[in-house]
Amino acid sequence: MTDLLQELKRQEEKLFNCVHCGFCLPACPTYTRLGNEADSPRGRLHFMRAVVEGRLDPASTAFQEHLDRCLGCRACESVCPSGVEYGHLLEGAREVLSRARPPGLLARALPAAMASPTLLPPLMLMARMLRGTGIPALAAERLPGGGLLGQVRLGLGMLAATACPRVLDGGRGAGRGSTPPSVGRSLGKGAATAVLLGCVQEGLLGRVNRATVRVLGANGYRLVEAAGQGCCGALHAHTGDLEGARALARRNIIAFEEAGVEVVAVNAAGCGAIMKEYGHLLAHDPEIGERASAFAAKVRDVSELLAQPGLRVGGRLSL
Repeated sequence: MTDLLQELKRQEEKLFNCVHCGFCLPACPTYTRLGNEADSPRGRLHFMRAVVEGRLDPASTAFQEHLDRCLGCRACESVCPSGVEYGHLLEGAREVLSRARPPGLLARALPAAMASPTLLPPLMLMARMLRGTGIPALAAERLPGGGLLGQVRLGLGMLAATACPRVLDGGRGAGRGSTPPSVGRSLGKGAATAVLLGCVQEGLLGRVNRATVRVLGANGYRLVEAAGQGCCGALHAHTGDLEGARALARRNIIAFEEAGVEVVAVNAAGCGAIMKEYGHLLAHDPEIGERASAFAAKVRDVSELLAQPGLRVGGRLSL
């Protein structure tokens, strides 16, 4: 715990950048919903300063409650005139919190499963089978919204939302009847590009990954396979397990480096956000720190790659 607090203390100067102007308040979804200053970015920064200065126990209920309510969307950063690096501070604070008040079994088990090449495939298979029964969609509609059942409802609703829309699943949807280019084959003269497959993204939304491959191939990107890649580590970072996130970051950096990748295409915003922060995440790693920054510079959301005139989608030219 002492070491973690020392890390926060090293970032204490970043905490002082907040001038309490309030520009973040209307951008924060929890503040606009709850109307509680403690559930605003500047309110949470106040709690972090209190912990760093020894005025608040990191194991306190208030510290946990208000950090847990943060969605981590970082919308506050884009409107902050002082350039407060709220996302970095939040992750450090959550690591301190997780050591002071270890999360529950489920909160520890899920990230562990996402990072495991052995556990993830059967877990995703069971999730797809459950999704196929229609039970998650039904439960999301009928279960009450509060307490434990509310949490179950949220989880099942998220699973149901990954189902393929019927308009694309009736045999006449976009891309049907065409043969998708295989990953690993040269597709055009563009940069060597690998798509992050991810954990949940590939397990529940694999069709999106395949569509990404087809669209990038049609637009001249030379797709290659990055064997050995896996979970991006976002879930671990968000739950305070920064060491777990760093381990996954190292694995991905090595996998994409060995594949000779020039561009890392990501179609899941949360994954792309954490991968663009690998340089910060591994800044103090003497072995891979510089490589992490170089890798982060290669990460692009698929929309960044395709946001240009002459975009080809489904064989047609779209301006």
